[in-house]
Amino acid sequence: MSNRYRPGYYTLYIFESLLWGPNPFLWYLSRLFMAAVFIFACTYVIGQAYGLGSGVLFVFLVFSYPYWTDIWSRLGPGESYCAFGLALFAITFERLWNLNHAAWYWSFLLALAVFIAAGAKENFVLLLIPVLVLAYGMKVRGKLSRHALAAITFSVLYITLIVLELVIAFAEAGTDFYANPVSLSSRAATLISAARIPAFIFAVCSAVSATTILSVFRLHPKLDPSLRSRILQIAWISFATLLLLLSQTVFYNGEWPTGMRYDFPGMLATPLLMIAILDLVSTAIYLQYPRVRPALILLLVLIAFVPQIQSGMNDIYEGSNNNVARTQSTKAKIATIVRELKASPNVPLILESHDPIDNELIMSLKIFLRHFGVGNPVYVRVHAYTAEAQRTELFRTLAKSVIAWSKMDESEVLRAKQCYSVHFRGQSQTSCKTLAQF
Repeated sequence: MSNRYRPGYYTLYIFESLLWGPNPFLWYLSRLFMAAVFIFACTYVIGQAYGLGSGVLFVFLVFSYPYWTDIWSRLGPGESYCAFGLALFAITFERLWNLNHAAWYWSFLLALAVFIAAGAKENFVLLLIPVLVLAYGMKVRGKLSRHALAAITFSVLYITLIVLELVIAFAEAGTDFYANPVSLSSRAATLISAARIPAFIFAVCSAVSATTILSVFRLHPKLDPSLRSRILQIAWISFATLLLLLSQTVFYNGEWPTGMRYDFPGMLATPLLMIAILDLVSTAIYLQYPRVRPALILLLVLIAFVPQIQSGMNDIYEGSNNNVARTQSTKAKIATIVRELKASPNVPLILESHDPIDNELIMSLKIFLRHFGVGNPVYVRVHAYTAEAQRTELFRTLAKSVIAWSKMDESEVLRAKQCYSVHFRGQSQTSCKTLAQF
């Protein structure tokens, strides 16, 4: 059993590896396509509910957060697949909910969306809730076709399988992937940390305000039905936001939000709640002053948020450029290493580790070298760190792994009269010729 069970992620990643190979341009092109689908889904689904102007404003608000750099301009994060899967899910949910006779391909896309999103990262098992809501809504209105039922059944069983596998894995290990305790008491204690999150406070205030207004005006005849329905909608969105934010706090052991890709999807909730409140305010103003169009209010709000949106998009732009530069640099370094090693096929390569987090870098470089047909012996050497000195259990585990590789290779390293070195996160004096530093 694995406490990182991601069937959708690994299926897609292997498939993409076969398609794109070591070509970064094709990898980034696929990310551009996924980002375009996500933007379209946000605009379309919010537009269907609140109008096209609100959909556009929602996209601007969503992309005012700089964490998107970590999702779209890096190759590998599961959140890229999650965002793409969530986009497909939102579109298909809307179609199946609203169409009287949805075609079979919408049901297929629903199953595919759940396979991608829920199977790419563990916190997306929460999609089980909207899937069940969709099933109930379609059943009540007599719209639950055979293909829709098959897609929903697959989605429920698929998510249930992931949950069961994770529960068993966590029960056996006692910790999550990052060596944090997973007992109910330890995770329940993290819920308190949600009180410090501005998005959580905003959602609480919205939920309390909406339910209070509905309670006070429950039988009030002067409350317009359109306002009543919008207030009720805000209440539901607020409670859903609270559930989502609490779940993210538990999933990330209280260390959330982070300003990184881990903020997705939790930080989508605030813009959505803002759009719902803005729609209520626009409707109330329009009912009182019919000459004031909602589009004008949307424009004023957009102008008010221009500094925040511009700042966030600048951060995304700069971060993306930095990631492109790192990708190009890494590609050039690997090309140099491959060229040098193939020119001297019997000379060993020593990977010089200066930090336990080099674990992934070491494994990745070995895979790249194997892919490019390098047959040189590859060894690991550790510099100036021990497992006991690490600050967390995760880093102690990583250090033990790298040190174990180093000890296995120690005799071969000592025998090497000629060698090449690649240094990770530092530089040490060695008798080997340095090919690159990461």
